[in-house]
Amino acid sequence: MRSHDLVTLEFSRVLDALAARARSAAGREAVHALRPAADRVATARRLDALGELLALAAETGRPPLADVPRLAKALAAAAPEGTALEPRRLAEVRDVLAVARAVRTYLARDPDRFPRLAEQANALERLPEVADALAEALDETGQVRDDASPALAAARQVTRALRTEM
Repeated sequence: MRSHDLVTLEFSRVLDALAARARSAAGREAVHALRPAADRVATARRLDALGELLALAAETGRPPLADVPRLAKALAAAAPEGTALEPRRLAEVRDVLAVARAVRTYLARDPDRFPRLAEQANALERLPEVADALAEALDETGQVRDDASPALAAARQVTRALRTEM
């Protein structure tokens, strides 16, 4: 579709209206990046997926969505070997992985009836080794647990003892 056609159709207003309903900045960005499908087959696939999602939501309730943080910059900063994320960022990664797991489960609920949604579910990366490690190492507030490692537990015990002495 030509850009002139999008202007004529006020496509940006449609995207703005959809983006206003998104739960997160990442969702709003994803909506604004949408473009009409280039051919009838792609359009039909998108409409089929939407129909499946509406049917699933009518039966089971809304998808388990959440306001997830944008992680691209934090993950890029942590990409060089030996670089670590701060606990707050690790908690954000944990939370995004939890939402992805919940959405994947929701979309894959009935692959025979909702094959397009099952395809979308399968496209969501599974990282159980990361999710499990973060769940074990971080508490619900995003702080590293004392028992995350024996060395950390010992160091925190010494720190508490020194504070008590002061």
